[in-house]
Amino acid sequence: MKLGIIGGSGQLGSTTAFLAGVRGLFSEIKLADINKNLLKSHVLDMNQALTAESNTRVSLAEYADLAGCDILLLTAALPERSVSSRNDYLKGNVEIVQGVCDSLKKYCDEKIFITATNPIDICNYKAYSFLKWNRNKFIGFCSNDTLRLKWAISNLLKVGFDRVEALCIGEHGEGQIPLFDRVFVDGAQKVLSPGQIAGVKELIGNWFADYQKLQSGRSPGWTSAAGLAVILRALVEGSEKPLPCSAILDGEFNERGLSIGVPCRLGKNGIEEIVQIELRDRDEKKFRETADKIRMLLGGAGGP
Repeated sequence: MKLGIIGGSGQLGSTTAFLAGVRGLFSEIKLADINKNLLKSHVLDMNQALTAESNTRVSLAEYADLAGCDILLLTAALPERSVSSRNDYLKGNVEIVQGVCDSLKKYCDEKIFITATNPIDICNYKAYSFLKWNRNKFIGFCSNDTLRLKWAISNLLKVGFDRVEALCIGEHGEGQIPLFDRVFVDGAQKVLSPGQIAGVKELIGNWFADYQKLQSGRSPGWTSAAGLAVILRALVEGSEKPLPCSAILDGEFNERGLSIGVPCRLGKNGIEEIVQIELRDRDEKKFRETADKIRMLLGGAGGP
C-alpha cells in the first residue's frame, strides 16, 4: 500500500511519515507540499534513516503523483499561533481544505482520506462535501482527546497508562465528552469519585490553554503523529478494537449531516463500522449540544 501526505514538509506530516516508515506500514510514502526545499530535505534525510529500519521509501510528490496512493493524509494548515480555540483556525483552514480537494479532484479517484487539519470535525466534513466520495472513506483524527483522558486518569490514579482504557467522543476541542462510565483499569470497570472526575476534567481542560501559553510556535506534533500511526496501522492491518475517529454520520447516534467523534472499527475500506454505544442521559445531552454546535460552525464555514 502507498500513503500520500499533503503538508509533508510540516512538523506533523513529516513526523507521521517517519513513524509510518519505521513501522514499515507502506511500500512508499509520497510527500506533497508547497515548501519544496524543506520537502526535499525531509525526503533525502528520511530515506537514509529508513534504510536500517524498513523497506519503506519516501518520495517527492505533486498532486498528480498522489493518484497511485491508497490513503491520503491531510496535515496542511495555517501556521501555528496562540489561539483560545482550535475553531480560531476555521476560515483559513477550510479554504486550504477546499484548495487541496479541488486539486485532488483533477487526478484522484476515491481513496481513504484522513483529516488532521483543525478544526477536525469541520474540515473532515468539508473534505467529504468537496470530494463527494463515500462517507466511510473520511476519517477525522481526534484520538488525542482520548489519549489525554487516559493520561489524566493514569496520572490521577497513579497507575500505568497502558493499564487504563477510556473513551472521549464529541468535538475535537472544547466539545469533547469524556465517558466516565466507560473507564477501566486492568480490564475492570473503575468508578471515579466526583472529586476524581473533577480532577481529570481540570487536567484535560487546562492542557490546551497551558500549551498555548508557551507560544512555542509548534503544534503537539509528536503526540498527533503517534496517534496517526495507530490509525494508519489499523487501516492497513485491520483492528477489532474500536478507535475514536471523527466520522460522517448518516443516522448513527440519531445524527446526520456532520462529522463528529465516535468509536469506529477501521480496515482497508476505511471506517468499517461506526460502533454505536449507549450514552448516559447527561452525555447524550452534551452530544446533542455538541452536534448542534458543529452544524452551526459548518454553516458559517462556507462552501457546500
